[in-house]
Amino acid sequence: MSGLLFIMTVTSGPKNPYHIHFPHTSADGTSQLSSQDFRGQFKNHGDTFIMDYSGSVEIASDVVSLDLYDTRLMIKGQAQILRWPLSKYEQTVWRSRKEFVDYFLTCRNLEFDFVKQSVTIPPDGVIHLTVSRKIGVDTMLFSFKFVVDKRWVFSSRLRLGF
Repeated sequence: MSGLLFIMTVTSGPKNPYHIHFPHTSADGTSQLSSQDFRGQFKNHGDTFIMDYSGSVEIASDVVSLDLYDTRLMIKGQAQILRWPLSKYEQTVWRSRKEFVDYFLTCRNLEFDFVKQSVTIPPDGVIHLTVSRKIGVDTMLFSFKFVVDKRWVFSSRLRLGF
């Protein structure tokens, strides 16, 4: 089950929530987001939109929302998005804004339905989610490890069940 792209919404501080994307799921249904990538994306929000974000990783809530990334937003705004420069963090991941856009647009999210869910990351870090295919149902198992000192480490694993 490769090519799914999930977005995690994390609240921290009184202003806007942070939207952190996981890498595409791989052929074996896994997607891992390192603490470094989580922190990089988190910091990127504050650096890029300084007036819109006021939180920090240290005070981030362990209540998060998970959703499939809606590629229709990228498709609709693609021309404008391609004009934006890469942020400092994005430069460590992407060679160009086009590569960034292409990565998001190659996900298979439009083939699936998913109801956005808010969850508290449990002590064992395992969250069960269901992703519905246009035909049939697949079961998505996300495993999260939330380290007590707020060093975020995430991994996800997909289990298919028909």
